[in-house]
Amino acid sequence: MTVQSSVYPWDISVEKREGKIILDCDENRVLTYTTISENATLAPDEKDHGINGAKKLSWEATMSNHYFGQQALLSDANYVLGPEPKFKLPANKVRPRKGYIYKAWDMGSGMKLCVRCQVDSYVKEEKSAEAEEEKKTKKEASEKKEISLVNLRAANEFYETKRQMTWKQALENNRSLVTSEISINDSTKLTKWTIEALLAGVENIRIAYLARRKINDNRKHNIIEIARYTTKELKNLINLNYEVSWGILKMIIQALHDQEDGSYYLVKDPNKLIIRLYKKIKLPAEELE
Repeated sequence: MTVQSSVYPWDISVEKREGKIILDCDENRVLTYTTISENATLAPDEKDHGINGAKKLSWEATMSNHYFGQQALLSDANYVLGPEPKFKLPANKVRPRKGYIYKAWDMGSGMKLCVRCQVDSYVKEEKSAEAEEEKKTKKEASEKKEISLVNLRAANEFYETKRQMTWKQALENNRSLVTSEISINDSTKLTKWTIEALLAGVENIRIAYLARRKINDNRKHNIIEIARYTTKELKNLINLNYEVSWGILKMIIQALHDQEDGSYYLVKDPNKLIIRLYKKIKLPAEELE
C-alpha cells in the first residue's frame, strides 16, 4: 500500500492454494527494517558500509524503534484487544510486549481480506462527561476512563554534511523544520506507519525524535522530544490518499487471484516504480548440476 513512495527494492512471498492467497514477509528482509531518509534528495549511500551508509542506518533505525517501543511500556500492564484467546501461550514462551488484532474487509468481486495488525500500547484517558440524574436539575461532571490505542515509533536524525542545524536546535527554535524534513525525506516510512495505524484502528501515534549521543556511535541515543499525533493528523500531514492505497492493493490481489496455484514472489523493481511477479519453480536435481 506504500508502493507509490517506496524507493528501495523489496520482496513478498506469496502462496496461492485452493482459492486462498497468503502474503508474508520473511525475517531479515527489506520490509522488516525501518529506513532513514529513503526519499531524500541526498539519500544515504547504499554502497557505503559505514555507520552512515544505508544498510547500517536501517539497522540503527530498526533497533531504535524496537527499544523505544519497549522502554515506553509499563512492565505489568495488560489489555485484551478482542475476545479472550482460545489458546494459551506455552510456559516456556515469552509473551510478546505488543498486541495483535485480526481485521477483515470485503474487497468486492467475491474477495475478502484478512490482515494481522499490530498494536503497540494503550493509554487510559480521563474525560469528563455530564450525567443527568433523575429528579435533579443540577448536572454533575463524572470522570470516565476510556482506552485509547497508541502506536510507538522513533525517527532518527540523519547526519548530512550540508545540514544547517541539528534537530535539537531546530526543535528549540522552529519545530516545523523537523516535521517538514521528516514528511519529505521519510514519506515512505510515515506512510507505512500511518497505514498500519489506520488498518489496526489505532487512534494515536507517538513519534520519538532521536539523536546520537556521539556522532560516531550508532548504538546510544538521546530522546530529544516525543511528538504526539492523532492518526488523522498524521494522515493529513503527509497528504495520504488512503483510497488510492486500497486501490493498489486490490489491483495486486486481483492479479494474484488470476494466477494458478503455486508459490510466488512479489518484487519491487530496484530502478523503476514497477512490481514484478515471479513464480517459484522447483527444478529437477539433474538440472542443478
